[in-house]
Amino acid sequence: MNRLLSILFVLATSPLLEAQVTPSVNVSFDWVKQMGGRSNGNFGNYGTDIAIDYSGNIYTIGDFTATADFDPGPGVVNLSIPPGNDEKLNVYILKLTAAGEFAWAKQIGGTGGGGNRVFSSTISLDNAGNVYLSGTFSGTNDFDPGQGSYTLTSFGDRDIFVVKLNEAGNFVWAKQLGGNGDEQPGVATRIDGNGNIYLTGGFPGTVDFDPGPGIFNLASAGSWDIFFVKLDTDGDLVWARQAGGTNEDVGVGLDIDIGGNVYVTGVFHQDADFDPGPSTFTLSASGASDIFVCKLNTAGNFAWAKQIGGTEPADSVESPYSLTVDADGNAIVTGSFASTITIDPGSSNYRLTSLGSFDIFLAKYNAAGNLTWARQIGGASEDAIFELTTDASGNIFAIGQFRDRIDIDPGLCKLEMQASGTDVFIARFNVSGNLSWGKQLGRSDKPDAGTGVSGSSIAVDATGNVLSTGGFGGTVDFDPGSGIVYQTAPVQGDVFIHKMRPCTGSTASNLSIAACSPFTLNCQTYITGGVYTQVIENTSGCDSTITLQLTIRNQNASGEININACSNYEWNGYVLTSTGSYTDTFPSANGCDSIITLHLTINSPVYTTEFKSICQGQQFEGHSTAGTYIDTMVTRNGCDSIRQLELEILQSPAPSLGPDKVLCTGDSITLTPGRFDSYRWPDGSANSSFVARLPGTYGVTVTNLCGSATDQVVVVEGQCEVRFPTAFSPNNDGINESFKVLGNHRFIIFQLQVYNRWGQKIFESTEPDGAWNGKCNGRDQAPGLYTWTCTYTDNTNTYPKKLMGTILLVR
Repeated sequence: MNRLLSILFVLATSPLLEAQVTPSVNVSFDWVKQMGGRSNGNFGNYGTDIAIDYSGNIYTIGDFTATADFDPGPGVVNLSIPPGNDEKLNVYILKLTAAGEFAWAKQIGGTGGGGNRVFSSTISLDNAGNVYLSGTFSGTNDFDPGQGSYTLTSFGDRDIFVVKLNEAGNFVWAKQLGGNGDEQPGVATRIDGNGNIYLTGGFPGTVDFDPGPGIFNLASAGSWDIFFVKLDTDGDLVWARQAGGTNEDVGVGLDIDIGGNVYVTGVFHQDADFDPGPSTFTLSASGASDIFVCKLNTAGNFAWAKQIGGTEPADSVESPYSLTVDADGNAIVTGSFASTITIDPGSSNYRLTSLGSFDIFLAKYNAAGNLTWARQIGGASEDAIFELTTDASGNIFAIGQFRDRIDIDPGLCKLEMQASGTDVFIARFNVSGNLSWGKQLGRSDKPDAGTGVSGSSIAVDATGNVLSTGGFGGTVDFDPGSGIVYQTAPVQGDVFIHKMRPCTGSTASNLSIAACSPFTLNCQTYITGGVYTQVIENTSGCDSTITLQLTIRNQNASGEININACSNYEWNGYVLTSTGSYTDTFPSANGCDSIITLHLTINSPVYTTEFKSICQGQQFEGHSTAGTYIDTMVTRNGCDSIRQLELEILQSPAPSLGPDKVLCTGDSITLTPGRFDSYRWPDGSANSSFVARLPGTYGVTVTNLCGSATDQVVVVEGQCEVRFPTAFSPNNDGINESFKVLGNHRFIIFQLQVYNRWGQKIFESTEPDGAWNGKCNGRDQAPGLYTWTCTYTDNTNTYPKKLMGTILLVR
C-alpha cells in the first residue's frame, strides 16, 4: 500500500538532509468494528451514513435484516425485525464512543406485514447533539425507537421520513412528506447551525411538502421534478421549492454553507428550469441526460446553476453521487462518467474522457458558481466516489469503490491500487484538487475472500480522524498499511465502521539542490530558485515533509551556426538528413550546459526526367538505341543535379487499315490506321479514324517524325446475316468456349435467351457481346441440346425480328 517514490532514495543517501518528527496530515489504521449476524438470505446488513459529534462520538445509520448484533465488543446487543416482516429491512441507528466502544443502538421500521418497509439515507447532528435521520418508507412503520410507538403510514408507494432523536437516542418527533407517487430523497439531508433541516430528492405527481397540519402542494411538471425543502428544528415547514422540466429530474446530493445557502447536485433530462421562482433559468442537456449543480439562498431563491455532461446520448453516461461545501463556500461535486464529458460548458469547457467503463470526476466551483478546477480519476473498469466531505482547511476527503486496477492520483504522479474483488479507496485531496494521500480497504490473499467491500459514507473530526462506514462480505483486510487486519462476514454482508488516525511517525527533511535547468521533484517541476515544501508518504505510511532549497543557475552560453549541406550532414556523432534547427548540449566549466543551435539547410539532389524521340538511324547526345540514360551535373550550390533521359527510337510510319471489308446494308465501318502524328483521308479530314458508309476504296496518308506513308482498303457492299453457332465446348482449350452471336452486325435492340429442355431460362443478355459460358448461377450445365431465341432490331427493320434455334453443349 505504500507509495513508491524515487525521492526516498535521495532522502536516505543525501548528506544535505536533516530529519525530525513533525505533526502529520497523513493517517494510519486505528480500528475497525463489525456489526451484523444472521441474514434472511436475500438482504444483508449495510451502513449508509456516518456522523461525528464534537466529542468524537460516532453515529451511523443503515439497514439490517433478520437479527443483527450491534455491539462490536464482547457484549451482545441484538436488533431484530418484527415478526411478520422478517423478509424486509429495518433501519438501525448506532452510537459508538470515539474509541469505538458501544454506546447505544436503536431501530425503526415495519410493524409487521410484508408491505411495511423502511430504508435509511442520512444521519446528521446539530450543535446540541440531537440526531436527525432521513430515508423513505412504505406501508405502516413505527418511528419511535424506544418503548413508545409513533407510526406513520405512507400516502403512496414510498414517502419520505425525517426523525429527530436526542443525544441519548430517545424519540423527539417524526415527520413525513409524500403524495400518491414514489418520493426519494436519496442521501441528501443536511442540518445548519440553527438546527434547520434541508432535503432534496425527486417527486412525481402532486406532493404535500408541509409535514404539519397545513398543506403545501407542489405538482411536478414532468414524470419527476426536483424538490428543495427546509424544515425548522421542530420539523415544521419553512419553505419548499421545485425545479425541473417535462422529463425525469432528481436531486441526489446536498450541502449548505455557513450562511444557510443551499447547494444541490443531481441529474436532469432534456430542458429543465432551475429557478424555483417566477423567473426562469433553463439548462438543456447535451445528451440524453446531464448533471446539474445549483445554488439557492437561505430563503430558497435561485442563485445560479451549472451543468456537466456529454454530447452523445448513446456514448456518454453521467451519474452524480455527492456534493460538499467547504468553509469558504466552495462547492465540490463528484460523479462517474463514460465516454467524454464537458464540465462547465460554454464557459471553461473543461473536457474529460474516461479511460475505462466509468471514471470519476471531481469539480470545484466557487461561491459565485465559477469553475475553479476539475480532476479525473480512474482505471480500466468501473470506478466511483460515493461521498465527499471537507475539513476546516478545505481539504477534501472521499470514499469510493473500484474494481481491477485504478490510479487515484489525478496529477502527473501515479498511485495505483489493485483490487482483489470490489475494493474501497479513501483519499484526501488538497484545496487545489491534488492528491495528499490514498488508502485501500479490501485487498486479501485468502482464497475465500468473497464478494468484497463497499464504502458509502465518510466523516472527519476536528483532530483529523477519518471515519467511514459501509458493508462487506467474505474476508477483507481493513488495514490500509503494511499490517493485516482481517474481518470475515457472510456473503450477504455485515456493517463495518472504520477509523484512521493522524500518523505519529512523520518526518521532516531539508534538501538543498543546485540545478542548471528546471528541477523536478516527485512530479512537481520548479523553473525558478526558491524555498519549496512538499509532503509525501514515508515508509511508515506517514508524512515526510521535504523543504527544498533550490538554486537555478544560468546556463553558461548559447550560440547558433548556419550550415548548407548536400544530402546529409554529420554533427557531433549524428547524421542529419532533413532541413531544420537542431540543438546540442556541451558541458561548461561551471557544470552547466552550453547549448548550440544548428540551423541546417539540406540541398537535396535535383532530379529531372527528359523524354526524347528520334528516328531509326539518328542520334541524340551520342545515343542511337532506345533506353534510360543517367547524367550527373553539379549545381550552383555545389550539390548534384541528376537528369534521367528516356530515349525512344521511332520507326518509319506503317499505317494498316486491315483487309478488305464487307459493309452491311445501312451499316458503317470505322477505319483506324494506328497511332501517328497526323492523318489525311480522301475527304481531306485529319482525324485519327474515318467512318465509311458507302462501298469504295479508302486510303489514308500518315506522318510522324520519321516521314510519311499511305495505306488503302476496299469496302464492298453485301448482305449481313445474323448468325449463331450450332455447338460450343467450354473446356478451357481456347476454341469455341462460349455461345454468342457471330459477325459484326450492328444492332439497335438486342436480346439473347437460352432455355434448357424443361423450359427454364438459364441465360440472358441484352448485349451483342454477351456470351453464355455453359453455366447457370455459377454451376456447369449438363451436356446436351439447348434452345435459344434472339430478338433484335437494326437499321433495316422497324419492328423487332425474332430468331430461334438450338445449340449443342459439348463437354
